[in-house]
Amino acid sequence: MRKFNLVFYFSGGGQFACEIEAEDMATAGSIAESLELRLSGCKGYDLYVKKEDK
Repeated sequence: MRKFNLVFYFSGGGQFACEIEAEDMATAGSIAESLELRLSGCKGYDLYVKKEDK
């Protein structure tokens, strides 16, 4: 599993950031899209691969 940073943007300028785990970017994108549809006032999201701590 890989870790991804996910940031949702809301009308009015609000943001919500979280971390998710998924097998790959396609799966993480599917999770993000599903969550976006459930969040009231969500206007989009950014999805990034989380950098590994060394």
